[in-house]
Amino acid sequence: MATAGMIRLSNCAEPIPASSISCLFLAYVFQEVESWLIRHFPNEYLHMVWNIGCPLDHLDATGRRGEWEQMAGAAMELRTKVLNPTSSTLVAEATQLIQHFTVPPQEVRNYFVQPEGLAAVKAFLESPHAEPRTYAIVDVGAGTTEVSFFFNGRLMTEPGQPYRPSYLADSTEAVGGSKIDLELAHVWRCSVEEARQRKETAKDATPIVSAVREICRQYQITCGEIVRYRKLTSPHDMRFKLFIIGGGGRLDCLQGALIRTGLPEPFSREALLQLKPPRKLKQYPGIVENYDLFANACGLASSIGWEYYPPSEVPAMEFLSLPIAKSRSDRDELYPK
Repeated sequence: MATAGMIRLSNCAEPIPASSISCLFLAYVFQEVESWLIRHFPNEYLHMVWNIGCPLDHLDATGRRGEWEQMAGAAMELRTKVLNPTSSTLVAEATQLIQHFTVPPQEVRNYFVQPEGLAAVKAFLESPHAEPRTYAIVDVGAGTTEVSFFFNGRLMTEPGQPYRPSYLADSTEAVGGSKIDLELAHVWRCSVEEARQRKETAKDATPIVSAVREICRQYQITCGEIVRYRKLTSPHDMRFKLFIIGGGGRLDCLQGALIRTGLPEPFSREALLQLKPPRKLKQYPGIVENYDLFANACGLASSIGWEYYPPSEVPAMEFLSLPIAKSRSDRDELYPK
């Protein structure tokens, strides 16, 4: 989504802020997901908490979070009005609403703007499944891949408070599912659409194309930053659990390649965590068929009973040696901010 810049539509005299288009798109997403859940869980009380991933620096040094929250709040109010296609008059209404929208305090709203690497796992991190440890996320989108490493722990000054993630390293590269599909189409000598279908059904062994190798290299380099700059020093904290989410979450060749990727010593991946539809929800229609809605649009929502399955066998990993920075580590880097 975009919140800066202007877009000029052919039937409008005035340019429209990109944030207004983003607002209506998000409002439509809210409406689609909310209506699907209500339709499939008619007898359940649904408490929806929306963690919205935005291209936002986790330190939020520029103060952009407030702009994103205004846009998200306006989208929440417009979610019952937006159609597909929608009227151009709603664009003007979105523009006015964003300009005058006051974001409610966190304790009275159910939507929160998060950095992209954190949004999908926020529910998991606040659940009983989470541990005080290091986690890594490889989030493969259509056009980009985000790799995030963070330590999930408590502030030393706030005992008893929920765990909070402290970013250690993250990166975004312009390689994702679309590039994988293009390369598979070339290898299989078929259309991109057919390659995507063959990849998703996993009926054929999916070869490791260059895009998969690029993602593995990104994961390797991002991990190496933590060792190089001594952002972690405890041996226990150097053992991490890895989530592979997004379009790559079910791609066997990517999972296997990431498992085999060499990591800088003494870093080691302790487990690969994958999502499967909850057993206790199998009686509801459409769960398996709408896996992407639950695993991606709904994030890692542990409150509805997601199950976490580490692989039964994990191949041995190779290790790389990286030079360690000689400067003394910053003790503040070891704790959540």
